[in-house]
Amino acid sequence: MGCIFLRFLNLPPNLRNKPGYSLLYSIIPEPNAPNTTAISNVLRPLVNELLILKDGVKIYTSDYPKGREIYVQLLSSVGDLVARHKIVGFGSHSASQFCSWCTAELKDLQAMSIGTFQGAHEVREAANTWKSATSISLQENIRKTSGVRWSQLN
Repeated sequence: MGCIFLRFLNLPPNLRNKPGYSLLYSIIPEPNAPNTTAISNVLRPLVNELLILKDGVKIYTSDYPKGREIYVQLLSSVGDLVARHKIVGFGSHSASQFCSWCTAELKDLQAMSIGTFQGAHEVREAANTWKSATSISLQENIRKTSGVRWSQLN
C-alpha cells in the first residue's frame, strides 16, 4: 500500500515529521499501482486547492478575529524513485530518458556521462506538449523523446 502525505515545512523540525503533524491525503491500494492518469486524477483536487491557497486566503480564528492571510505552496515531492517519477511526470528508471535532472539517455549510462541540465521551463514545455497531443501514440513519442509526460504537478 502506498500513501500520499502532506507535511508542513514551516513547523519546527522536531514536529514536522511526527504523524500528528502530517496530513494523509490519499491511500493507494495494492497489489497494482495506479497508472499515471489515475494518479493525476487523484491529485487534481489537491492541486486545485493549492492553486487557491498560493494566492492567499484569509482565515478567521479566535486568535485572529479580524483574520490572517495564509499562503501555501507545494515545495517538494519526496518518495521512492518509481513513485516520485510517476507523480511528477517523468519516465520510469528504465525509460530511454530516465533522468529527471538532465538529458542523459539509458544507452549512454555505461559511459557515466551527465547530460545537459533539464530546466523547469523545458520540462513544463514538454509536459504541455504531451498534454495537447491529439493521440496516445503522439503522447508516447513525446514521452520517449523528452522523458516527460504531463502531470497535475508540472
